[in-house]
Amino acid sequence: MNIQRFWNVAPVATINLVDMGILTSHFNKIITRIGVSAFDTYCNTSYPAPNHNRVKRNRTSTQRITAAAFDMNPTPNDFFFEYQKINGFTRGLLHFNTSKEMKTLEDAIEQQIADYFSFLHGKTSHVLNLFNNGILSLDIWAAVQRGEGAYHENHVHEGVILSGVYYCSIPDDSAPLVMYKPKNTECKNDEVDHQVILPVEGQMILFPPWLLHGVPRAIRTTNVPRVSFAFNLNGPILGDPWDLTR
Repeated sequence: MNIQRFWNVAPVATINLVDMGILTSHFNKIITRIGVSAFDTYCNTSYPAPNHNRVKRNRTSTQRITAAAFDMNPTPNDFFFEYQKINGFTRGLLHFNTSKEMKTLEDAIEQQIADYFSFLHGKTSHVLNLFNNGILSLDIWAAVQRGEGAYHENHVHEGVILSGVYYCSIPDDSAPLVMYKPKNTECKNDEVDHQVILPVEGQMILFPPWLLHGVPRAIRTTNVPRVSFAFNLNGPILGDPWDLTR
């Protein structure tokens, strides 16, 4: 695991799980297919009409997904995220919760999170025990970007301990992940105000949830989807995320 401290305050970890032999390209093809299938099923049956107020028939009125849920012009992937959130993320969707590959991915994420905190705090991490005892938990969701104009607005992940993403399908024309310098951070005059990470297949990135990040629009030359699985670490036991991840 490689950890860089962006602007000397934000430890960002990168590791390629395929290169390390933890996961395989064949595994990535399977979870890519699962993610795209769930996305296409959602778009073909539930994606809101232009007024963004169409609701799948079996949803309640409190589960309406509208453009008001976003601070930007929403994309199909944004609505897909809200749909997954409403239904309990991967544990609530048939495409994901019956897949042994998703359990394998969850186990890999938990191990990398444990290694991340072990590295930061210089001692053996008890994170895996906290997962096993139900004190810590993960929310995992698929992100599918396809075609011209796909992007993800800059944002932070509020109310969680740690955030991350695993890339399972990254076409050559995929957009990068961009992270931005926190406000009021003291830096050298020549330091840039953002960091660009060019993702590759098999790469996992862990980062503080308070770090502003997003995916800019890319000039796509192919309709091959850019597929990743993002996740948040939940649980009160480790304390304030700012103290834990700086």
